Amino acid sequence: TVCERFEIYLNGVEIGNCFNELTDLEIQKERYRKAKAERQKLYNQTMPEPRILLDSLNRGLPKSSGIAVGVERLLMVIAEEANPFWIEHCK
Repeated sequence: TVCERFEIYLNGVEIGNCFNELTDLEIQKERYRKAKAERQKLYNQTMPEPRILLDSLNRGLPKSSGIAVGVERLLMVIAEEANPFWIEHCK
Protein backbone atom coordinates (compact mmCIF):
# COMPACT_ATOMS: atom_id res chain seq x y z
CA THR A 1 0.00 0.00 0.00
CA VAL A 2 3.05 2.27 0.19
CA CYS A 3 5.40 3.21 -2.59
CA GLU A 4 8.77 4.81 -1.93
CA ARG A 5 9.31 7.23 -4.76
CA PHE A 6 10.19 10.76 -5.66
CA GLU A 7 9.68 13.03 -8.63
CA ILE A 8 11.85 15.76 -10.11
CA TYR A 9 10.23 18.97 -11.33
CA LEU A 10 11.82 21.79 -13.26
CA ASN A 11 9.77 24.96 -13.70
CA GLY A 12 6.61 23.04 -12.81
CA VAL A 13 7.18 20.21 -15.32
CA GLU A 14 7.84 16.67 -14.11
CA ILE A 15 11.01 15.60 -15.87
CA GLY A 16 11.73 12.42 -13.92
CA ASN A 17 10.57 10.00 -11.29
CA CYS A 18 12.23 7.30 -9.21
CA PHE A 19 10.84 4.32 -7.34
CA ASN A 20 11.93 1.14 -5.62
CA GLU A 21 11.83 -1.96 -7.78
CA LEU A 22 9.67 -4.92 -6.85
CA THR A 23 12.18 -7.72 -6.18
CA ASP A 24 9.77 -10.39 -4.90
CA LEU A 25 9.91 -13.32 -7.34
CA GLU A 26 6.48 -14.74 -6.55
CA ILE A 27 4.70 -11.39 -6.83
CA GLN A 28 6.42 -10.71 -10.17
CA LYS A 29 5.40 -14.17 -11.48
CA GLU A 30 1.79 -13.55 -10.46
CA ARG A 31 1.76 -10.12 -12.09
CA TYR A 32 3.15 -11.65 -15.28
CA ARG A 33 0.48 -14.40 -15.27
CA LYS A 34 -2.28 -11.82 -14.88
CA ALA A 35 -0.87 -9.52 -17.59
CA LYS A 36 -0.43 -12.47 -19.94
CA ALA A 37 -4.02 -13.64 -19.43
CA GLU A 38 -5.38 -10.11 -19.91
CA ARG A 39 -3.41 -9.58 -23.13
CA GLN A 40 -4.62 -12.94 -24.43
CA LYS A 41 -8.22 -12.08 -23.59
CA LEU A 42 -8.14 -8.51 -24.96
CA TYR A 43 -5.90 -8.87 -27.99
CA ASN A 44 -5.61 -12.60 -28.60
CA GLN A 45 -1.83 -12.22 -28.29
CA THR A 46 0.70 -13.97 -26.15
CA MET A 47 3.56 -12.27 -24.40
CA PRO A 48 6.93 -13.86 -23.77
CA GLU A 49 7.92 -14.72 -20.24
CA PRO A 50 10.37 -12.18 -18.81
CA ARG A 51 13.09 -14.81 -18.27
CA ILE A 52 15.97 -12.41 -17.62
CA LEU A 53 14.02 -10.60 -14.92
CA LEU A 54 12.68 -13.78 -13.32
CA ASP A 55 16.09 -15.47 -13.41
CA SER A 56 17.67 -12.41 -11.79
CA LEU A 57 15.03 -12.38 -9.06
CA ASN A 58 15.51 -16.11 -8.52
CA ARG A 59 19.25 -15.60 -8.04
CA GLY A 60 18.52 -12.89 -5.49
CA LEU A 61 18.40 -9.47 -7.08
CA PRO A 62 19.24 -6.99 -4.31
CA LYS A 63 16.92 -4.17 -3.36
CA SER A 64 17.24 -1.57 -6.04
CA SER A 65 15.63 1.48 -7.52
CA GLY A 66 15.71 3.31 -10.79
CA ILE A 67 15.05 6.72 -12.20
CA ALA A 68 13.65 7.68 -15.57
CA VAL A 69 14.13 11.14 -17.03
CA GLY A 70 11.92 12.29 -19.89
CA VAL A 71 14.44 13.79 -22.30
CA GLU A 72 11.72 15.46 -24.36
CA ARG A 73 10.32 17.10 -21.22
CA LEU A 74 13.76 18.27 -20.18
CA LEU A 75 14.33 19.76 -23.63
CA MET A 76 10.92 21.45 -23.53
CA VAL A 77 11.83 23.21 -20.28
CA ILE A 78 15.32 24.17 -21.46
CA ALA A 79 13.99 25.47 -24.78
CA GLU A 80 11.01 27.12 -23.06
CA GLU A 81 8.68 25.55 -25.64
CA ALA A 82 5.27 24.19 -24.63
CA ASN A 83 4.92 22.28 -27.90
CA PRO A 84 8.32 22.00 -29.57
CA PHE A 85 8.47 21.08 -33.24
CA TRP A 86 10.42 17.87 -32.64
CA ILE A 87 7.51 16.34 -30.70
CA GLU A 88 5.18 16.83 -33.68
CA HIS A 89 7.69 15.11 -35.97
CA CYS A 90 8.09 12.12 -33.67
CA LYS A 91 4.44 11.04 -33.78
